[in-house]
Amino acid sequence: MKRLLFAVVFTVITISFGFSQISMLMEGGINYGKTTLLKTEELTTESILKYYMSATPKFKISKWLTAQGEFQYSLEGYESDGILGHLEHNMHYIRFIPGLAVHIIGPLNLIGGMNFGYLALVDGGKDRNRFTFSREFYRQTDLGILAGFNIEVAKINLVIKYNFGLVSISNNANTVQYFMGPLKIYAKNRFLQVGLGYRFDFNI
Repeated sequence: MKRLLFAVVFTVITISFGFSQISMLMEGGINYGKTTLLKTEELTTESILKYYMSATPKFKISKWLTAQGEFQYSLEGYESDGILGHLEHNMHYIRFIPGLAVHIIGPLNLIGGMNFGYLALVDGGKDRNRFTFSREFYRQTDLGILAGFNIEVAKINLVIKYNFGLVSISNNANTVQYFMGPLKIYAKNRFLQVGLGYRFDFNI
């Protein structure tokens, strides 16, 4: 996963020099969603409200198509109540999202791409019994599909997008030992992002 991510980033940076119309979108907004648990009934997760910040170089290919690669810091996570007590986890991801923007009509564009994530830090997650999931409990990398739309007026960009996690972020479907026995946890990141940004244009 790390090699693939490096290759994609290197490719985006390299091909950018072949375009004459280049812009940079600076954006920030909110995350609303959760780490969705699968194949377990012992824990349920609740959606939480966090935030993200990003910088997106954009390379215009044609009147209708733009290549882009979003570099994003994203604070995600979940809350849950169950046999382990109350958990609240903040998960700090560094994400790279290579993709395309397709112009539909007027200021409206459809956007989509692959969402590669690297888990940099985990904090929180302590319940009344002082239970904590460490960073080692999770995979360091994440993969998802991001899709949505944006509206751009006078370089102001309003965007709504959704990340659909494809892989479990728990480390090899980790088994948690608790007082009633082992508990396997499978979890995927799925969340909505709503953001506002400003586009800077460059001529090369």
